Amino acid sequence: MSSRCLVLCSGGLDSLLACAILTREKIDVTALHFEMGLGVSALARRFGIDASPHPVEQRVKSVGATFRAEPLRSDYLKVLLHPKHGYGSAANPCIDCHAYMFRTAKGIMEREGYDFIATGEVLGQRPMSQRRDALDIVAEEATLDNQIVRPLSAKLLPPTEAEKRGLFDREHLYDIEGRSRHRQMEMAKDFGLNDYPTPAGGCILTDDAFADKLREYRANTPEGDMTLEDLSLLSFGRHFRIDNNAKLILGRNALENGLLEHFKTGRIMIVPDYRKGPQGLLILPLNKAVDSEQCIRASASIIAFFSKEPVTVFPMKVLDASGERAVTVSADERDRAAAYKSINN
Repeated sequence: MSSRCLVLCSGGLDSLLACAILTREKIDVTALHFEMGLGVSALARRFGIDASPHPVEQRVKSVGATFRAEPLRSDYLKVLLHPKHGYGSAANPCIDCHAYMFRTAKGIMEREGYDFIATGEVLGQRPMSQRRDALDIVAEEATLDNQIVRPLSAKLLPPTEAEKRGLFDREHLYDIEGRSRHRQMEMAKDFGLNDYPTPAGGCILTDDAFADKLREYRANTPEGDMTLEDLSLLSFGRHFRIDNNAKLILGRNALENGLLEHFKTGRIMIVPDYRKGPQGLLILPLNKAVDSEQCIRASASIIAFFSKEPVTVFPMKVLDASGERAVTVSADERDRAAAYKSINN
């Protein structure tokens, strides 16, 4: 019976190579992909708007591994909001995030009988999370000391328990270090890997616009009120803080308009009753008394401001728990909405 391992797999070149290397060693590899559920593409898959195969799943299967998606749990919010080891350049708590993923993987390994955990990390490639001391911190906090296999840099690191048990040959692993991807790209050719993303940080938490929205959200929301759904809403759309701290999110295209529909429960949808314009999702604060009608009119005016319909009167539908009703925005109200500035773009 072959050994079984979990490879933490982002779908990038390095993690795909880790899968390929261990598969070559006759190990039964499961690529564990953490699905953050953030961003337009991820949410479109989640809600069935995009029914195409998961791009990471396709890449993983091409190297002979099994794909497994693991959604984030609500306990991740503590990692995001209070990282012990701080943030990177934006809202990315890389060290704490990696430790969280390894702890989750360890639980799966122990429950389901996997032999070890591996990753595509390269020593010294990323300044925050792949320094030698950062690798050690992550292993210690996940209580996985000497148990994480890193095939791309294994020869530069102490032998792991899996190597000592003879589950694979250390000489078949690599000694890659630093930020250059030249060797990995050559290896990709050897493994027949053609479909992989360009080498760049693809995590939405490193995006400055997302970080701006998260900081603004935290400044206006009580600590314990944030949910994973709130986090998802921060990952798309054009955001406005309007009267009485209410918040409006506009769809920037048809896909984002469709995504907003999936978050309307407990919130207010404002939909143009004409052809060309964004839909809006109005979120009223739970802990403050607000003038909801004023917020609705302000939101409708902002929607009209971003509409492309060549009209002077903007009819809209307001949909909430009480049903549906009409509201109309004049050209003057539309023009005054220019005073509202978006939080991001």
